Amino acid sequence: MTEQAKRTLGAATALDKSFRTQPPDPIRRRWRGCLLGGAVGDALGAPVEFMSLAEIRERFGPSGIVDYTTAFERPGTITDDTQLMLFTGDGLLRTHIKQSLEGNANVAVVVSHAYQRWLMTQGSTSTLLDRTWTSRFDFSLPVSDGTAEGSGTFGRHGSARKLDEVDF
Repeated sequence: MTEQAKRTLGAATALDKSFRTQPPDPIRRRWRGCLLGGAVGDALGAPVEFMSLAEIRERFGPSGIVDYTTAFERPGTITDDTQLMLFTGDGLLRTHIKQSLEGNANVAVVVSHAYQRWLMTQGSTSTLLDRTWTSRFDFSLPVSDGTAEGSGTFGRHGSARKLDEVDF
């Protein structure tokens, strides 16, 4: 382990990780189920996200959408909704680890860093990424920089992925 990693993680974690216990299996299964359920719902709902109930029934019948269909030119496509769910989970996990190691953590700051990482995956060069977020958190974070398509998120079509491409 490098000296930088030891300083970052703290002395206790550099040598002894035995104090870190995994959550019980039922809790881990619930977490996985929530993430997978969100991704499945996103993949099912992507093709009909902006349709009215009448439009959905007209296109898919009285039962509505019951199987994956094409969205963004691929069947079973997830959207930025799933990506943001995963980055939110990442931010919450990092907050938990920071709290465990340092005794304090600001959820808003750590999760905002996760959202910034997501924003960079979308190719954004927004000035939001240049701000110092560790000193304060701006709750007026906009959801669009004026270049977005679709629902107002950054590069919606570029963020779509097939469900089977996501590593759970």
